[in-house]
Amino acid sequence: MKTKKIKFLTIAFTLILGISFASCLNSDNDTTATRPYFAKVYSTYGSYYFKTADGVTISPTASSITTWEATNKVQLSSYMNQFVFIVVTWDTSLVTVPDNATSITGVDFGGLLPFDGTPEVVENKGDSNDSISNAPIISLESSVSNTKPYFFDATTLILPVDYYMNAKYHYFTLVYYPDEQVNGGPLTLYLRHNNKGDSGTSTSSLDYANQSAYNYGYLRLLYKDFDLTRIFQAYKDKTGVSVAPTKVNVVTTENPNSISLSDSQTAQKTYTVEYKPTSN
Repeated sequence: MKTKKIKFLTIAFTLILGISFASCLNSDNDTTATRPYFAKVYSTYGSYYFKTADGVTISPTASSITTWEATNKVQLSSYMNQFVFIVVTWDTSLVTVPDNATSITGVDFGGLLPFDGTPEVVENKGDSNDSISNAPIISLESSVSNTKPYFFDATTLILPVDYYMNAKYHYFTLVYYPDEQVNGGPLTLYLRHNNKGDSGTSTSSLDYANQSAYNYGYLRLLYKDFDLTRIFQAYKDKTGVSVAPTKVNVVTTENPNSISLSDSQTAQKTYTVEYKPTSN
């Protein structure tokens, strides 16, 4: 049953799950190696590179980036400073990439998947930019898949949002209410979930992300990135401090078994994310 849903989503989400990737299916005697990364897009002196949360720099060949841009009719510059999922490939008979390499060069760019998340600073509840949830999520953590919220860098918060879904693309907003801010207290954000009328409960975003070997686009269903630059500034303006908070609380509305906000098992949960970003 789940296989049929996977095949359906491959078609249904073709336009929103990202840009095409180079084939990662190699024959037994193929010397092509493939490696995926979560990273951000940067450039220096006209050359693109990617940097991971733990400081690994990946610099694909210019020719492979040019080929990818021509194939997908998009410029890599349009993703500058964005959190993305990338795949790189290389011929192991010509290029050596150690597992512990901190600077990777000479590899080919195989593809890119952008992520999305909307942060909002809402001065008053009910304002036009306030976001209203219409469904709970399942969780922001999974001990099985070892996923949990974390800071990718000084301003980017990554939330692995597990939620019930079928064939519609859901929307997520992270909301900050400055008037609720307590001086000296943590920054509190509220995750809002709009399921766009999707009533499916047989599969979840984590189910599809676990099938990402067949379609990297499924990762976009689970991972949401939020640029907190504006929220941090609003926090500083409200509290009068000049530094970012030491921790961030993310408040969710969750239910492991239902998509109804009025269900008796639906409850709020707070996740505390330590603000210990790496310096990218």
